[in-house]
Amino acid sequence: MKKGIGILLLGLVLLLGACGTDSAVKEPKETKETKKTTESKKQEVTAESTMDGFVKAEIPMYKNVIFTEDTDPNELLGRPNSYIAKIDFNDMTAIDRIATKNINELGLDESDKGAQIEQLINERTGGTIEEFKTEEDLQKRLEYLQDLPVKTDVDNEYRFSNGKVLLRIDSKLTPNEAEKYKKVFLNL
Repeated sequence: MKKGIGILLLGLVLLLGACGTDSAVKEPKETKETKKTTESKKQEVTAESTMDGFVKAEIPMYKNVIFTEDTDPNELLGRPNSYIAKIDFNDMTAIDRIATKNINELGLDESDKGAQIEQLINERTGGTIEEFKTEEDLQKRLEYLQDLPVKTDVDNEYRFSNGKVLLRIDSKLTPNEAEKYKKVFLNL
């Protein structure tokens, strides 16, 4: 009888163990396929998504210009080994700071500030976003910019890349002003 109860208890324990749940649920192993799927879900950075990121971060910009093949001042848009998208933007914080400084240093009247601001906007005081077909094309553009003679503000501009997008920030912006763009851009 004791033997029968022991066997019954053993059977009951085994039965309950088989019906119970495993609290440590095993996750399926990550395969190359699932890793690729996860990586592809992360959106690719583009010129447009970069500009959208700046707008969402509420960086004050004004008169942004999205270039076409016909309006690109460098005539490089869509050309082989060049950028496939280009957007210029003006930074209102820098423009206001520079216009105020110019008025104070030149002894201009405060009413001349509008003309100062318009001139800085026409000079595109801010930066440019260039998107390339390949990362190799982006690297070639960086090398080209590095090799330019020391005669323009291009030599001192801030440059950052993320995937196939190059962000070029005008050297007229202070390091703190440029840092706002860098943070948003590198976190897209």
